[in-house]
Amino acid sequence: MEPHKLERLEEIINNGYEFNTFDYLSKGYNIFRQNMGGFVGFVLVMMAVNFVAGLIPILGDLAFTFVLSPVLAVGPYIVAHKIHKRDTHEFADFFKGTDYLKELVILTAVTMFISLFFGIPFAGVFYDYYLGDPMDILQSNFSPFAFLVFIPLIYLIVSWSWSSLFIVFYNMKFWDAMEMSRKIIMKNWLQYFFFLIVLAFTAMSGAILIFVGLLFTIPIVFCAQYVAFAEITQLLNDDEDDIERHLIV
Repeated sequence: MEPHKLERLEEIINNGYEFNTFDYLSKGYNIFRQNMGGFVGFVLVMMAVNFVAGLIPILGDLAFTFVLSPVLAVGPYIVAHKIHKRDTHEFADFFKGTDYLKELVILTAVTMFISLFFGIPFAGVFYDYYLGDPMDILQSNFSPFAFLVFIPLIYLIVSWSWSSLFIVFYNMKFWDAMEMSRKIIMKNWLQYFFFLIVLAFTAMSGAILIFVGLLFTIPIVFCAQYVAFAEITQLLNDDEDDIERHLIV
């Protein structure tokens, strides 16, 4: 990553920033509206890929979780960025996540491993509940306070939310992206957590009308997430700086 971009991000970490949840949601909707057909079509493709992968025992689920899903998930961000910059774009841009395949796969594997590590103490409890006798939980010596171990996991998962965006838009390696995401989101963690809750309710509202609404609410969530990231990290300013440097050279 170029030094001037890193300096900009460090300034944001040092100086902080304002977080405007509903402004990001509104601007995300406006971006979605400019290519509604493309976003809806892409969600249909994602659902189809997920369905087909699910037909292949074990390997299909693994491929979707660790490869297909991470690559496809950044597609709406790439298209939203092009719309935000008023660049020309096409449906194929939704699949440009393949350009970052290696780092996205490693990122997914690392976050999955950490999540499983925190979940080890509860493996027996979930086994008893789903496969055994649920009453065994009440009769065991398991302490409800053990669930407090999930607090740091929630903190980390929320803080790493922008890792894939830093990989795509700042060309970072997976760990640098995770750390940068954590440092920036940590400056306004509670407000960002509230933002995620609003996005979750927005997405779930699409379950109305026999889930057809999901085709619209899911892309809006992607676009709103992109807008929050772009405005807070001043992504468009970086693009302008790149143009100026190119003209000077």
